[in-house]
This record gives sequence, structure tokens and C-alpha cells, in this order.
Amino acid sequence: MAKIKSTLPNMILSLTLISLVMAGALGFVYTSTKEPIQKANAQKVVDAIARVVPAFNNDPVTEVYKVAEGKDTVYFFPAKMDGTLVGTAVKTFSQRGFGGYISIMVGLLPDGSIYKTEVLEQKETPGLGTLMKEPTFRNQFEGKNTKEFKLLVKKDGGDVDAITAATISSRAYCNALQRAIDMYKQANGSADSSAGTTVAAFELTSAEPLKQVMPSFSNDPLSEVQQIDGLDVFVGKKGEKVTGYAVKSFAMGYNDTEPIWILVGFIPDGTINNLTVLSQKETKGRGSMICDDEFLGQFKGKNLATFNILVADDGGDVDAISGSTISSRAACKAIENAYKAVMKGGAK
Repeated sequence: MAKIKSTLPNMILSLTLISLVMAGALGFVYTSTKEPIQKANAQKVVDAIARVVPAFNNDPVTEVYKVAEGKDTVYFFPAKMDGTLVGTAVKTFSQRGFGGYISIMVGLLPDGSIYKTEVLEQKETPGLGTLMKEPTFRNQFEGKNTKEFKLLVKKDGGDVDAITAATISSRAYCNALQRAIDMYKQANGSADSSAGTTVAAFELTSAEPLKQVMPSFSNDPLSEVQQIDGLDVFVGKKGEKVTGYAVKSFAMGYNDTEPIWILVGFIPDGTINNLTVLSQKETKGRGSMICDDEFLGQFKGKNLATFNILVADDGGDVDAISGSTISSRAACKAIENAYKAVMKGGAK
């Protein structure tokens, strides 16, 4: 048989054929292993749910709801016994581990206390940070309610015994648990700051901020404040006629210890009149840009009955701040909670 000449076209043809064969082989391996891997990961979640909440007889996976999207998604799996909620398993995370991303399943009881926790994913240092998986560390959270128990390591003024020589990993674990509690509160439409110990109230001492966000009024809204879903709802009037509302709302952003406080003004039908950030300690030059008119301006004149208050990456209508999606999502959640409160308060 004649030997094929070693020419450039022949070399290119040979390499192309080899590449096609390898691509086909890789595709076959991927398709044949994709489903088993997905099933194994799904079963891992199911098993973790069963370990962190009391006994249940529903299927929490089919009733799952979530906040955010992508790698930052927090999932909530309600566990019920004969239709009664006995707990919620929350698949939460932190980006602050020594090895980066960690994922945890935490079971929250209806009263807000922690039932049990379970590590799903981590890349911490073997023999140090990996000890977060051991009962010696995890058991200290069981039965704790963050109304009394501070989810900070003792070195930071909290109540958590850190893993020896693995303070960063211990802090990340606390960070993930606090995120679960804060976002559970947000996802269920409650902004009651008693659900956690990290939220300090922001007090309005004058009506000036209200004048910035509400339609014109002649009364003293500070004296006509209502409490709805744990939020202060101020009513503006001219005579007996309601001219608008303002809601002092908050959400936890990238800074896990200081909430973002936003004052949102509405006209009587629930359309946003104006809004301003009262307080925030997000990353300077990034998350702090939620204070800028360029970001806040996109909410003015919008009614959440038709405006999807999710960032565009999550399928909504909000342009997030580049590189600060978490802060942007938090601002959206605070505005959404404000809208829900004002609608409950009687907006027409």
C-alpha cells in the first residue's frame, strides 16, 4: 500500500479527523454521565433536607422556592407534616471560606430557631477548615435562635466557638447561616428585624427625607406612621385626602452585618414617586452605587404590578450595578417589601 505523503493538507486533514473523533468521544462520555451525576446531586440534597428538619410527609423538593439565581441562589424547601409546616430546609452559601465557596443546608423551625445544619460543599484545608463538617462544630448551632444567639465567632464578639486555627472557615459558616435566616425573612415577605440580631433600626428624626420621596403633603407623616410587616409606613395628607405614602424598608446586601435602608415614596395607587437610600455600608465604588441617581432613577414612576423588580440576570426589569449584583438584588428586595407593605396599608 502506498504511503500517504506528509504534506500540509494531509496533516490538517489528519488533525481534523482526530479532533472530530475526540469530540465525539467526549460528547458521548458527557451525555452518558450527565444524568447519573444530576441524580446523585439531587439525592444529596434530598438526604440533607431529611437530616436538618423534623420528620415530614410531604415532598419539599416539589414545593421549593428560591431567592436570586445562578450560583448565588438560596433555595427553600418547606417540610410539612399533614399539611402543617414543621420546618424549612434552606440551601445557603458563603463566598468567604478559606477555600472560597461553601454550601450548607440549614433547617429552620417555624419560630426561627436552627434545628440542624449540614455541609453540602466545601474546599477548606483538610484537618482544619474541613472540621466544619464534624458534629463537634455543627452541634453548637442546634436549637439556637438568633434573637439571643449571635452568629459571629467569639473573636468577633459573637457566641460561636470557632474551629481552632480555622477562624476564616468558621466565619464563613456563620455567614452562610445568617444569609439563610435573612433571606428566609425576605422571601416570606417579612422585614421584622427581630428575626435576627444584625439589623439595627434606622430612625427618622425629621420629615425632610419624607419630603424628598413623597408627593406634597400638609400633615406631619411622622405622627401618622403605621407598622405593616415590621416596616414603618408614613401617610401623607392634605386635609383628609391621602396624597401618598413612604415606607422605610431594608434588606441585607453584600455587607452581611449592616442592612441597606431605603425610603420609598408612593403615590396613592402604589406607583413609586421617588426613593432614597438612608443608610448603607456596601463596598465603596461598587455596591455603594445603589445610592446613585443612575440606579435609583430606573424605579421612579414604576408600579410593581407591572414592573418586574428583579435584576435582568434573574429575568427582571432592573439594570444591576456592574460587579455588584448582590447589592442590587438587596435594593430590589427592600423596594419590593416596601411595595407589599404599602399595598397592605390601603394603596388604591
